[in-house]
Formats: sequence, structure tokens, C-alpha cells
Amino acid sequence: MPGLRELMDQLKNRGRQQLQQHNMDSVVDDLKERLEDIIQTEQEGIKRRLNEAKDQVDAKTVKTKTSSRAYLTYLRDAQKTTRKSWIIFLKGLSGQIQELLEYDFMDQEAQKKFQELLDSLKSQMAQNMGQQMMDQLKGCRGRHGCDPGNDGTD
Repeated sequence: MPGLRELMDQLKNRGRQQLQQHNMDSVVDDLKERLEDIIQTEQEGIKRRLNEAKDQVDAKTVKTKTSSRAYLTYLRDAQKTTRKSWIIFLKGLSGQIQELLEYDFMDQEAQKKFQELLDSLKSQMAQNMGQQMMDQLKGCRGRHGCDPGNDGTD
């Protein structure tokens, strides 16, 4: 029965689409969580360095306090700049990643987490491209053969 077969194919396609949508939603949610963790790690790192610098300034003599105060001012300015740059979270995921690519991390752990995120995204993209190529090769096994100039349409 051709009508029943078409209906079955439509149901299969809908199921695949829903599964793909669910997978994309979970990927986006994971990406958001990882970006938030990176930002939080960076903020905590800056705060920690700021507190360490304050303690060092308090413990030093008057002569060395001048350079320590300059460093403390630098850290405070960096903290203010960092707070302003967190507004990037209003931009969406691609804007956030772009901003973080240009951001000069102060916390090595946050920078490491961001690099791991980038590596993961690159790996996923490569897997997706490979899967698409495999799907195309499977599709060209049909009646048209695997002619590179043939896109499968008549």
C-alpha cells in the first residue's frame, strides 16, 4: 500500500526531527552551562587575585606599597572591565564565544575550560561534517550512482 508506506515514512521523519531537536536543545543547554561556568571561574579568579593583592599591599612597607598599589589598581580596573564584559551574555551563544575569543583571561583555569570548550565544539563540528558526508554517500548509492557531478536530482 503506497499510502501506508508514505505515512510510515512521514512518521519516521517526524520522529527523527524531534530527536534532532531534542539533541540540539541539550547541546545548547550544555554550552550555556559551560560558558556560565567559565565566566564564574574567571570572576572568582579575579576576586581571589584582588584579595591576595590587597593582603600583599597591607603587609608591605611604605616604599614597596606604591608599586603594589599600582598592581592593586590594575586588578580593580580589570575586575570592572570584566564585569562590563559579562554583558556579553545578552548577545547569544555565538556572540559570547566571539567575545571570549577576544578576552584576555586572568584566571588560567577559566582559560583552560574555555579552550576545552572550543576543542569540544571543533570535534563536534568535524563529527557532524563526517556524518553528513557519509549520509550523502549512502544517498548516492541509489539509482543515480555516485557521480560527483550528480546531486541526485533529475
